[in-house]
Parts: sequence; structure tokens; C-alpha cells
Amino acid sequence: MTNPTRKIFIFLTVAISYTGTASASDDIALRKEYDELRQTVQQLNAKLESLESKLAEVEQNAPLAEPPQPSLDIAYSGDSIYHLSGYTDAGFYGAEGGDGSFATGHFAPILHYQYKDLVLFEGELA
Repeated sequence: MTNPTRKIFIFLTVAISYTGTASASDDIALRKEYDELRQTVQQLNAKLESLESKLAEVEQNAPLAEPPQPSLDIAYSGDSIYHLSGYTDAGFYGAEGGDGSFATGHFAPILHYQYKDLVLFEGELA
């Protein structure tokens, strides 16, 4: 047997014998851990099955929701703004030594309409 082949043979013999002696105590610990993990997986699978059955029951009993309908009214879209304001004037006539009186009264409403920041319309409704 040549020298490199002999070294490889010795190395493999030592490696195999080391794993054989250490594995007896490790096998027991690994087997115990394996059993615990297997039990945990079984419990989780049972929970998953119960949750899936509950979900299926809820989906069967729940009414289907109507999809939201888009609003076609521009007044509610938030792009348009309306504002009604105005002013009034009144005429007062008074003479020295006499009672004064209001002769005329006038109200002029003003309408503002704004579309986003693009257009602003103002109109006086007289």
C-alpha cells in the first residue's frame, strides 16, 4: 500500500469509528427531539384543519358584499367647490327735525364656483 493511500485509509477508519461511538448517546437525544417536533407539527396541522373548516363555514354563511359604485356626480368628487355669498344695501333718508326712514333695500347674491385650482368663476346675481 502506498503512503498516500495508507493515510487516507487510516483517516477513514478513525472517522468511522469516532462517529460510531458518539452516535449512541446522540441518537437518543435526536430521537427525542424528533418526536417532540413531530408532535408539534401534528398539533399545528390539527389547528390548521379546524381553522380552515371554520373559514369555509364563515365564507358560506357570509353574504357577498356589493362592489362600491363610483360616484358620477362631480359635486361630491371634491374637485368642485360652490360658494354663495352676497351683499345688501339700503337707502336711508332723514330730514332735520323729522323722522328718518329706510327707502330702499337691495340684496345682491354672488355665486362662486371653483374647479380644482384651474378655474374660478364669480357671478353676481342681481
